[in-house]
Amino acid sequence: MNKNADPTAARKARRAKRKPPGMEQLMLKLWKAMETAEDLLNHDDPNVRLRATHAMATVAGTYTKAKDVGELEARLSAVEEQMKDQDGTA
Repeated sequence: MNKNADPTAARKARRAKRKPPGMEQLMLKLWKAMETAEDLLNHDDPNVRLRATHAMATVAGTYTKAKDVGELEARLSAVEEQMKDQDGTA
């Protein structure tokens, strides 16, 4: 009898234990995905090239959004700190 009759349940359990990556780790993973897709742009198979192009466009959009969110979070934190300082001195 197979101990792991439902491999999907085991996969879900492993995922539930994993923590989401921080912004820096996410950006690095997206960048690596972009590099991988870029390497495939010269593949012999035109279908692989087309899929790599689509992947690059998708990852580039995600990377840009994540970068924008990270920058906005940093700017918001700076504004919040300034407001705390102003409230503390007033």
